[in-house]
Amino acid sequence: MQNTLSCSPQPEIKPVAYFPDLSEYTYIKHLCRPNTLNVGWLDATHPFEKEKTSAEVVSILWDYCKYSIGQTRGFQFCGINCCEYSGTIEYRRSGVLLKLGSAEVRVFGAADKIYAAPNLVYHYVSEHDYKMPDEFVIALMSGPPPGSDEYLERLRASNIPSSMTLSNYTREEAIRRIRTAAQAKGGSDRSN
Repeated sequence: MQNTLSCSPQPEIKPVAYFPDLSEYTYIKHLCRPNTLNVGWLDATHPFEKEKTSAEVVSILWDYCKYSIGQTRGFQFCGINCCEYSGTIEYRRSGVLLKLGSAEVRVFGAADKIYAAPNLVYHYVSEHDYKMPDEFVIALMSGPPPGSDEYLERLRASNIPSSMTLSNYTREEAIRRIRTAAQAKGGSDRSN
């Protein structure tokens, strides 16, 4: 799978906040939920374990990045000292372009655990060989896949707002998903 990276300089961008792996999530207050743990909130002052991640896991992580949680108006950049990219980080994979650094991902694990990661985690894994915690990787591999009805229902049940990259679907599939989400909320779909 081809994976391309581009970076455009933007001086107003700030480095991502640091939180230890598997610590309690407290970053965006309205997104805090019980049993939510941090993963991949890296910076230059805290060392992290490194390991090459399998292509399968990287691909699954990419799929999670397509569902934005806590979308912000600004961007954060990679704060790792050796990183050559100093602005907005964009990846293109299978024709899909994602700008990383302005949203989070949620992964559902065992025992009602929820894992919260900046979407920059994809960059950290791809470019810096960040070793994600084993229990997070297990949740990536065994939890409900992003975009599945079960995943979207768990987001709704947890009252976690999200948005998805509709360009990943055919027009018909995107309309079906919009209608389903609107019906679940009791609203209209406005997709005609």
